Amino acid sequence: MLNALIQRQADAHAAGRLAAATGAMERGVGGLSPASIAAVMAAARAGAADPTGDGDQSVLRTRRDEAGDAECAPLRAAWATGLDVVEVAQADPWLSDCILGAVDGVAASLARARASGGDAAVRRLVDTRASLLRLSSVGVVVCGSRLGFTPAAGAGGGGDGGRRRVGRYAETLSALLAAGANADAKDIAGHNPVACATGVGACATSLALVPPLVAAGGDPNCVNRFGEPILMAPISIGDAAAFTALLRAGAAASLHVPLPGSPARTPAQSLNGSPALMRSLTAWQRSAARGARRCAACGAAASRQCEQCRVTYYCTRDCQVADWKGAAGHKRTCGSVGAVDVDVRTMTTDGPAMPRGTTTRMMSRLTGAVTREDDKLVPVSGTFKVKVQVPVRMAAAPTAPTRAPIKLSNADGAFLLLPPTGDAAGAYRVLDALVRAEGVAGLKAYLAARALPPPSPIW
Repeated sequence: MLNALIQRQADAHAAGRLAAATGAMERGVGGLSPASIAAVMAAARAGAADPTGDGDQSVLRTRRDEAGDAECAPLRAAWATGLDVVEVAQADPWLSDCILGAVDGVAASLARARASGGDAAVRRLVDTRASLLRLSSVGVVVCGSRLGFTPAAGAGGGGDGGRRRVGRYAETLSALLAAGANADAKDIAGHNPVACATGVGACATSLALVPPLVAAGGDPNCVNRFGEPILMAPISIGDAAAFTALLRAGAAASLHVPLPGSPARTPAQSLNGSPALMRSLTAWQRSAARGARRCAACGAAASRQCEQCRVTYYCTRDCQVADWKGAAGHKRTCGSVGAVDVDVRTMTTDGPAMPRGTTTRMMSRLTGAVTREDDKLVPVSGTFKVKVQVPVRMAAAPTAPTRAPIKLSNADGAFLLLPPTGDAAGAYRVLDALVRAEGVAGLKAYLAARALPPPSPIW
């Protein structure tokens, strides 16, 4: 019944008879409220004039009115059902190949379209929207990657259903993108294919499609019509794999987007209740920090580390040798126990990182840290160990600045705080980058230190 309904709707769109499509939908789609049906049909009307475009993408209010209803609620409820995507795909050979990941069938259809009408025909084929959700062909492929379909033998997918599943959907997507398909086409709720790949029901197959989608123009920081960045979907359900996939794709900026209805709240603040997501964030930050390392000699991406100070990086041995021997070379600053000079005169025993009262007791129980204050860190002769703790940066980018100090403490629990500004700024940046890249959970590290006599006491 629903297949016939959708065909009638398509015919009505082609002839401009939207009223007939509206009536058919009201008679044939069960389980939706009249308001949801009206919202879907409003989206259909808005997109009727441009069958390959996104249609109405205006933001819908989330704040509830006096009756307790939000403007976005009817469309959100309808969108969450998936509407008729599977039924429509089953009724159309082209869409069936897309949703099954049948790459041979997709390639054959693209070839026929090109032979009959050239690039324009191919573009119409890949970008014309399907179903009441108004998914593009790329969206249908991504939708299918989440549903676990297995193509029948001879359908172009090999009937594998197992190991090759990721590959066949990736190949199908690649064929569409190579044909010029829009990787950022949005459905009636403003979700692009990247959102579909990482939302509720995301799996290894769909997540594997995120990098090629983003490379082809899919926006990992897409904001839907409800005013929510698509990163909120995996955060809401605690899906660490999808969350990480989006971070790697460039969605970190979405962590700080104010959420609708509560401008003071951001996705970053929603991470607190999920240890799994916090671990994923920390792992991503550390990985990104490593990727940001630059050669001290030429500025290129670096992977070689000075074995003595373990702070300075180089891209090649030639650069390392050149920097070591230069007039102002690394040899002048590198030492067997470290290469960071910290003037204790720039440090204090008080600052925003100092826990007080209940917070002190809680932190002591969680970390075993001693939080008593001393006038100074009493230096000992020779080399000794210093615990370096960088401030927690809730969901910030790995290179984002922070105003909180770094805490340096010795084995007795005495500590000093290194501020991020003034004369201490240089040492702060080096220690912060080192600990976040190499430290325990990117937050603390134990480093060798040596106290030198005045006039310039250093660590």
